[in-house]
Order: sequence, then C-alpha cells, then structure tokens
Amino acid sequence: MNNNLVTGNRGTGITRQQMLDAPQEATFVWVNYHLGYPRELAYSIGRKDLKIVAPSWLTINNIRGREFSGIVVDHAAQLTYDQSLALAIAERYRISREARELRLYKELKAKYGDK
Repeated sequence: MNNNLVTGNRGTGITRQQMLDAPQEATFVWVNYHLGYPRELAYSIGRKDLKIVAPSWLTINNIRGREFSGIVVDHAAQLTYDQSLALAIAERYRISREARELRLYKELKAKYGDK
C-alpha cells in the first residue's frame, strides 16, 4: 500500500498554509478532538502562537465577550449549525470592533490632524 497516495485534499498542504496565513495568536479549529497532529504541525512550521482547539470548543459561550486576532477553521472541518453560528457571531463582533476603532481613529484624526 502506498502511504504517499493523496486522496481528496489529504496531504496537499492546505492545513499547513492555513496555519501559516493565520493571524498571530489566532485560534485554529481542527477537524476533531485528536489534537496531537495539528499541534505538531503548528510547531514544525514555527506557529507555536496558535491555539489549537477541537470543534467542540466553538460555542457561543466560548466566544462571548472575548476578542480574537482570528479564528481559523481547518478546511476539512465539518461544523454543526451551532458551531457555525458561534463562528459567525465572533466574526460579526470582530467587524463591529474594527468599525468602532476606525470611527475613533477618524474622529481623532479630524480633531488633531496628522500630528
């Protein structure tokens, strides 16, 4: 049996690239609760900053009131409706926070100029 055989998206480097592209200190949602492989992969590519979690971590209670530099979901993960909802809420919160920061920046720039 050829262990190098690529089936589907396995072995194509997509997860590796997702990890490389993730923001610093991002949370990376793996496909299941077996976290050994993704943690080893993250360490091997120099991304010890990533928080590797199982999909069960992705709940409204875990994201409520918290700020994330990013939440990256592995390309092969199959999220439940509730997990997808929690992810959407986290993204919406991030966008609204960025909008508030941009609004504040514009107000300060209008008041003080480019000093």
